[in-house]
Amino acid sequence: NMKKYVLILLALSLPVLTKGNGGIELSLLSHRQASMGFAGVAIAYKASIMYHNPGALSFVYKNHIQFGSGVILPFTQFRAETPSLYIEDLTQNSFYSPLYAYGSWRTKNPNFTFGVALTNPFGYLTSWPEDWKGRFIVQESSIRVYHLQPTISYRINEQWGIGLGVTGSLGSYLLRRALPVSGIDETEGNSELSGRGFNAGVNVGVYYRPSTSVSFGISYKSGMKLKIKDGSASFQVPASLEEAYPTTAFETSLHLPQNITAGFAYYRPTFTLAMDISLSDWRRFKTQEILYATETSLIENEVFNRRFTTSFAFR
Repeated sequence: NMKKYVLILLALSLPVLTKGNGGIELSLLSHRQASMGFAGVAIAYKASIMYHNPGALSFVYKNHIQFGSGVILPFTQFRAETPSLYIEDLTQNSFYSPLYAYGSWRTKNPNFTFGVALTNPFGYLTSWPEDWKGRFIVQESSIRVYHLQPTISYRINEQWGIGLGVTGSLGSYLLRRALPVSGIDETEGNSELSGRGFNAGVNVGVYYRPSTSVSFGISYKSGMKLKIKDGSASFQVPASLEEAYPTTAFETSLHLPQNITAGFAYYRPTFTLAMDISLSDWRRFKTQEILYATETSLIENEVFNRRFTTSFAFR
């Protein structure tokens, strides 16, 4: 009967496996989990489980160190509205390399496990040709967010485990674009905004394994607002416009979503079936404000429409 129910669940899940969106969220936080379709909140396999479900870490029965990286190669194409035939692609140096490192240690009390995770769960990099038609909006843009998460996990008994991770988050922001001004040599001006922000949150999880063939997991990651207070805004313009484009500071915020993930796993001697459903609440990142410390007739505060919405992912 269990095999029948598992096959029914798998069949029902197939039409939705490709749906969902993660915004700037990166899923490559463990190659083993990646090879399992990024599912695994209900599987206590190695130290990397502390990011996905701290409650399962106490069921990793050995000290463990795990680290790695990968390469994400985005392909984005801009197509102008008809009747225009204008098309532009990202440049080839737009690849992104997330990294991860985990370490877990069992204490003398076998029910307690401690761990530390360093991950790069959010980020993107886009780089467009210097002379493309959208250069006054963006030439290069990136967000990189790193998490440092000390974790403690407690195995209540042979079936239940709970865990807590305190997450320190450091984010960097870059926006480079051309300015519609030029000097005698007709070279266009350009601007560059860069800065960093920090905040902290929590990652909590519960793991339940009622038998050797079935396990369940649920985790919650709090949302965070990374506020960049003293970012640097610099401009390269003709000498006649330098007073209108002074180097100044700016403020902005990067909103990271709160996330809830629930999962199920079924084990047999020759295979493991895992299924996750994850909700990411991106609603606070609908807009992004850029507030300049010094405003002039040509430098004004800006609001970018991000239009992020709550998303589901089925894995």
